[in-house]
Parts: sequence; C-alpha cells; structure tokens
Amino acid sequence: MELLKNVLNTGETFLIDEMNLGENYGGIYVRLRAFKMDDVLGIMCKNITEEVEIIDALEVLMRKVANYFREPLVTILGLTALSGKENDADQKTT
Repeated sequence: MELLKNVLNTGETFLIDEMNLGENYGGIYVRLRAFKMDDVLGIMCKNITEEVEIIDALEVLMRKVANYFREPLVTILGLTALSGKENDADQKTT
C-alpha cells in the first residue's frame, strides 16, 4: 500500500515486471504497473505467461547449442595450440 501512496505522491511509476500468481491462480505470470493520471491512481495488469514461457524455451535452446558446440571448439582450440607449439619447436631446432 505504501508503494501505491508513493506513486500518487511522487508521480513515479511502479512496475512489477514478472510476478507468478502461483498454482491457485493457474500459475500465470503477470506484469503490474501502477501510475498516476491527474490525481488518480491507474493500475494495469497484463498476462505475460506466454512471453515468459518463450523466453525460458529460448534460454534452454541457447544452453543446448552452447553445450553442443563447446566440445568440438575446445578440441579445435587444443589442436591449434599444439600445432603452434610444434611449429615453434621446429623453428627453434632449424
């Protein structure tokens, strides 16, 4: 309640970007915004469950892609480092 009073007193917008309402309300995610319009308090609520699920799916995909490419890249970097050391050793002996 104090946060809403602050919005009215200062005119500064209050935002809760990602709030899970819990299983009692279907586990949906909402974005709440409280703002001042003239002398009244405005409150907007938007269901962002689909956006949160898409972002979560993209994060999982990014982790899988990173893990998929990590091993071959480490192997290539290791072989490159070894060949560089061998070339240095060959140059020193000649």
